Amino acid sequence: MGNRTFREKLTKAQGFITAGQYREALSLIIDEDVSSVRELFNKIALLIDIGFALRDEKVLRYGIYLFEEHHKEIIVLVEYRALVYYNLANQYANMATLKSFDNDYYSCFSRSELQQAKMYYYKALESEKLEEGLKRDIHISLANCFRTLGRFEEALEHYNIALLIDAESIIALDNKTELMVGLSSLYWNKRDELLKESWDLIQDKIDKDSSLMKRDLLKRSLSSIEDLISDKSYLKEEQLLPAYTIESSSDFEHFYITWCIKNKLYVNLCNFCRKCDYAAGDRAVIKKQNISIGKEDRGRFLRLASAYNRLKADYVSARFLLILSRYDDLDLGFVNTMAPMIEVPGMEIIDIKNSLQDQAFLSLWRIWDNIAAFLNIYLAFNISGFISMREIWYRDGDVKKEIVEKKDLLLNAVYDIYCDTYKGEFEKLPILFEILNGNRNIISTSGRNDNLDKGELTIQLFQVIRHILMILMQMMDSEEKDDSEFRLNFPLYSFEIPDAIKI
Repeated sequence: MGNRTFREKLTKAQGFITAGQYREALSLIIDEDVSSVRELFNKIALLIDIGFALRDEKVLRYGIYLFEEHHKEIIVLVEYRALVYYNLANQYANMATLKSFDNDYYSCFSRSELQQAKMYYYKALESEKLEEGLKRDIHISLANCFRTLGRFEEALEHYNIALLIDAESIIALDNKTELMVGLSSLYWNKRDELLKESWDLIQDKIDKDSSLMKRDLLKRSLSSIEDLISDKSYLKEEQLLPAYTIESSSDFEHFYITWCIKNKLYVNLCNFCRKCDYAAGDRAVIKKQNISIGKEDRGRFLRLASAYNRLKADYVSARFLLILSRYDDLDLGFVNTMAPMIEVPGMEIIDIKNSLQDQAFLSLWRIWDNIAAFLNIYLAFNISGFISMREIWYRDGDVKKEIVEKKDLLLNAVYDIYCDTYKGEFEKLPILFEILNGNRNIISTSGRNDNLDKGELTIQLFQVIRHILMILMQMMDSEEKDDSEFRLNFPLYSFEIPDAIKI
């Protein structure tokens, strides 16, 4: 069949879709072969529309299959590479949404389509040519993905990046506000402040934007905030957020705090506005504990608080080693001269700062065992003796039924991060652990070990564990108060076609 004839069929199929005749549109194009990038993009776009209109998973999967089957032929065209990965990610996210029509928690405690979506979103961000509008949309989609998985702080980070790229993005602002409203219930003593900050952001946007549809969307968010805030008069006041100051008694303490802030290695009570003292990064000594005891089972919450304090102390201790390794004004050269090493051919003399960095990584890696101990108390599993993370999650190779039945998004967030550490965004971390632990023969997924950046991966591990510690605090807080305003978010994405090849 000639290209012109197939393009005519595509145009006719679009007419059927407009008229709501989805089956007729499907039968017209389903068996037609494509012979160009133009035809491929347009056929898949129609399949996606039809698949969702009919809620037909097979049609949607066929569209994804076509695209994955041919995407390598397209990504050689650099100008399309980011859009190809973005479309692939969106369609996997759409698959999760389709499954969620019958099960809100479909994506919880499983390595489902959202894992593929995350992988392709990151590939899109790594593309050589990435225009700002598409970059904004990728971060919004990633944020939506993290939010659906319960990884709320990471979702907030990506919404913020999207707003840095485009401060006028109504979608990013509305989604961020909705998330902040949910998170406000977990930061009880600062709830009204967070709601007020969201209110001001939206009010400012409404005053500037004349679009009726956008104004209606934002007004719904304002209504939600007004229903939740305890002091309605506060909404009319000017909110003065204090500028934080970094108080330190030495140059090293100043470096310690500022380096933690720069690399996001804090464990704070608040991580939203970055404008008050709570946002300045925690100090070496844990001075505050934001866990109250509000239920009858005080013994359980005391055990949880004790386990959580141990985790924070482990984190701070390991972080102290890392910061020592990065503080240039501290001369540690004398350590090697006081403990001379045996010269071995082909082996460099150990550098104390590199050694401190390695020990920081190894020390923090072992915190997984104590996270498992915390979850053992939280889930009331009462497993005795040593507990591994794998033992917490799995029974006979599957996620434990009692975990799945909890329908706990925050618990799923911990599970998802743990899985990403072995097969996902953070999969180089266990490889580095094995190497530092003496297993020099381990082969990375790329088949090489020499491309591992120890410094970068060490910071990444600290950021990963910090996210988990924040989630564990939220788990304790929401468990006590049972007052979370979170609701699941299942976005739908259309298939993006470059203007130059639209039919």
